[in-house]
Amino acid sequence: MGIADAHPMALSHAKVETQPSEHNGRTVAIDIASWVLRLFRPDAPDYFRSNATPQGFRSSMTRLLSAWTNGCGSEDRVIVVLDGGRFALKAREHARRGGGSEGPWLDRLAKASKHDNDGEPADAKAIYEALAYPPPPSVFGWIIAHCRANGIPVMVAPFEADSQCAALALAGAVDAVVTFDGDLSFYSGVREVIYHDSRRGKAGVYWRVRTSDLVDRTLGTLDVNGFTEYDMRTVAGAAGTDYCSRIHMCGWPTLVKWLRSLVDASHPFGSEELRERFIARCVTENARKPADKQRADYEASLRANYTAFEQPVAWMPPAGGAAPKMWIDGPNAVSLVGATRLCLEPGGQPHLAGRQPR
Repeated sequence: MGIADAHPMALSHAKVETQPSEHNGRTVAIDIASWVLRLFRPDAPDYFRSNATPQGFRSSMTRLLSAWTNGCGSEDRVIVVLDGGRFALKAREHARRGGGSEGPWLDRLAKASKHDNDGEPADAKAIYEALAYPPPPSVFGWIIAHCRANGIPVMVAPFEADSQCAALALAGAVDAVVTFDGDLSFYSGVREVIYHDSRRGKAGVYWRVRTSDLVDRTLGTLDVNGFTEYDMRTVAGAAGTDYCSRIHMCGWPTLVKWLRSLVDASHPFGSEELRERFIARCVTENARKPADKQRADYEASLRANYTAFEQPVAWMPPAGGAAPKMWIDGPNAVSLVGATRLCLEPGGQPHLAGRQPR
């Protein structure tokens, strides 16, 4: 999902360099969705021009998974988690970002093909790379087949992969989550996140951020002394995500100051009362913006954001059930937990394609 400016404003001030080899004997969940687009994009022009097999993607993904299975000590200590793109809300998000098989997406594909025919490969390449989101089903099919062939547990989330990873951490099924995205440090129950360095030339460089290192201290220019993890989620939820835009011109420094200014004996740090007062302040400030700058349905979106952070949507085994280490083929194997209204249409039923390996 991602949180606007989370890395420069907060995470970068609490990070410590680490490597997979330092996590021997631990279990990690890999938010593989945060890698798929980055690794597929360079292959996208060849794929769209000739339906070529994305060889570069396969090689890079194989190296990634090998590094972590070797580092953790065995294949079953790495749980690969994919986005649930077939579900209603995630499918709409794909469409919003320009993916899909109709309308503008096909128009852009035709435009890229025309550039190729007109001898303008550089212009075509730029469009093909932009069309890499969402990657084609064959990319995800290869990941699942590779994991099954190599004994690596793989799950398809009912909604966002990061929500599923957070739920695994909350349940104690994993010790840490490996990702690119900056939102996982702000889910309830996540104690440690290992971020891959996204800067050019930094492939294979990882940074560990412990949630406890993000509170009760100074983070760069942010004074979060006294803040609890719950308070940091309060700020992060309003900082801007895919599903709730930040208030116009109100970033991390402003939000941190607002929260601190609202603390008193009846609204202490870490309390639901403080969050409610903060929500009211945000709603008021949004209403004060010029009409063309106000965020529509802001309060409902903000509250949905908080629900997602506190109750991540996920498949989890029923009490006494097996560990969540397999390709799931339906709700009979698991229970759907968390803010389920975020991933299902009213009256909708969860469903996943595929077979569960034996």
